Amino acid sequence: MKGMTEQPRPKSPPGYLDLYGKRRQQAKLHLLEREIGLLQEELKSLDGVQPSSRSCKELNEFVATKQDPFLAINQKADEPNCCWTRNRKKSCLKSSWICC
Repeated sequence: MKGMTEQPRPKSPPGYLDLYGKRRQQAKLHLLEREIGLLQEELKSLDGVQPSSRSCKELNEFVATKQDPFLAINQKADEPNCCWTRNRKKSCLKSSWICC
């Protein structure tokens, strides 16, 4: 009964050096330092880049000044396609029981 009344004690650290754990931690540290260096280089390269909102504004102005090559010159962008309207009217005349 004497063994049951005693509290369990934590194990003492090993008497030898844990070189594998130390090397593993050093490798992790080296990996993190390398990643930090890469991120710092990327930040330096991004310092010279213009803000994206300015680039988007310039692109929008460029596109707005150019005429859409897929639209006919005399056709406005908000007009419905005349071919579609014409075909729809023909189909309604042929089958009057289907309302378009």
